[in-house]
Amino acid sequence: CYTNRMTALLFKHYQKQAAQEIETELKKFSKDWHATIAKQFPLIQKEHELFTASFFGGKMLRGALVKLGFELTGAKAIKAIMRPAIAFEIAHAALLMHDDIIDQSPTRRDRPTVHTQMGEKSYGIAQTICLGDLGLIQATKLITESNFPLERKTQALKAFLQIMTDTMIGEMLDVASPYQKERTENNVLQIHQMKTAHYTITGPLTIGAIL
Repeated sequence: CYTNRMTALLFKHYQKQAAQEIETELKKFSKDWHATIAKQFPLIQKEHELFTASFFGGKMLRGALVKLGFELTGAKAIKAIMRPAIAFEIAHAALLMHDDIIDQSPTRRDRPTVHTQMGEKSYGIAQTICLGDLGLIQATKLITESNFPLERKTQALKAFLQIMTDTMIGEMLDVASPYQKERTENNVLQIHQMKTAHYTITGPLTIGAIL
């Protein structure tokens, strides 16, 4: 029990420090990305600003686990791992936006959800779906363009796409679940594994370790 408590405290300290580093990098990237969108596509700059604002307010757990997975292999922490780390945070924000539409959620992290902040309902839903898709593409792009050997990036990208596939299938199973005549414990565990465990814990660690 003592060892477990110590491990938990050590990880809590590690996560807090890693989260600060990831948030700093994510703020820089978001600022540059939004400046590009605002300059080239001013018609959607307000919508994009809502999207980038949604990146913040969470624990940055997934990004921290990408960094941890990298370091657990014995590799020294390097700046290059920050791009894949923020890629996971952007993908997380994108998935949450889609999830909020599916669940018809009015709030997220104690503030209105992105689609509800856009005013007219059908407009907000349509733009938020597009922004979520854009976020998933941007996350993939960040991994592709990260400063690692091509073979490692290819492996990491393959793993990332499988994680995203599992997550989306898990969401579909979750949506379909209430319509089942009978639900077993295995059905529920499968949803949790596909929808949550892969992209929250094992996925980020795996991406970091591959890189």
